[in-house]
Amino acid sequence: MQREEPERFPWSDVYCLAAQEGALRTAAYRSLLTVSPLSSWTRRERIDLLHAHFGQTAVWSAADHRELPPLVLSYYGRDVTLGTRRDLDLTAWRYLHYRPRIFALARKVIVLSRHMADALAAQGCPREKLVVIRLGCDLQRFSPPPTRTPTRFDVLMVGRMIEKKGFADGLAAFARFRERLPAETRTTVSLSLVGSGPLEQELRRTAEHLGPSIRFLPPRSDVAALMREHHVLLAPSKTARDGDAEGTPTVICEGSACGLPIVATLHAGIPEQVEHGRTGLLSAEGEVSALADNLWALHADPGLRSAMGEAGREKMETEYHPAIEADHLAALYREVLAGN
Repeated sequence: MQREEPERFPWSDVYCLAAQEGALRTAAYRSLLTVSPLSSWTRRERIDLLHAHFGQTAVWSAADHRELPPLVLSYYGRDVTLGTRRDLDLTAWRYLHYRPRIFALARKVIVLSRHMADALAAQGCPREKLVVIRLGCDLQRFSPPPTRTPTRFDVLMVGRMIEKKGFADGLAAFARFRERLPAETRTTVSLSLVGSGPLEQELRRTAEHLGPSIRFLPPRSDVAALMREHHVLLAPSKTARDGDAEGTPTVICEGSACGLPIVATLHAGIPEQVEHGRTGLLSAEGEVSALADNLWALHADPGLRSAMGEAGREKMETEYHPAIEADHLAALYREVLAGN
């Protein structure tokens, strides 16, 4: 893998195991019965440290009972909820079987939020191994515009159209908000949805009854440009019926970086991304009326929108800067290697 900023991170070669081992190793990983020859590979390549991204990929380490380099493991959200969901495939079952050993093997377990750390601790991960390192946001690509059109109120939702994203709640909340407006001003508000997924057609059918102020945009749209054109990011995430849940939605960081106030829910790690009353407004998951009220509050107060957008950008610069998070990760690598 090509490494950025080698002068700051003077490590030896970095390998992406999936790229090195190819489709055959991927197929072996997905098999319930296969035992991974990972230790042979790490000895051959003189690997000093393994970093597994997503909990279930660490099965390679747990299934290999020979000596391995120190393991660092990162969780991202969906992998944290595997034990509570009802849609488990063979890969998930194998992960759950090995999870106690994975927790024992890992020197450090990286999570994106304190909420995620609490969830993994409840599953048996030792607290002293858990470290919060946030995903940095591209602050150059996602940046505020010089100004926003003051006479409009354009709301944006971005993400895969699946239950946990709460887009159905977002549509309903926007419809309630719009109904409260005088008829002559309803043309000055809109809701744009960017993405695709299994619920897309259902959402489109719902939107047909809500008028022309709702539009669906292709999933490959320039999200950064759209964020600069809109006034609010709506992120009504919720726990799905199968137990699937968010980690810390990347789109929230991107929206804040673009100077958007966030209307979102008290779900998973979102309250750590969005400071209620400072960078956005939060409400309980599934509370459509509360989401509508929060949209109304921001529509009624352009000054509040501006202040929250500025505070959100500041939060991203101080807490989610890629360079800061990269330094945290480098320090963790050094700590693990020093203790090996």
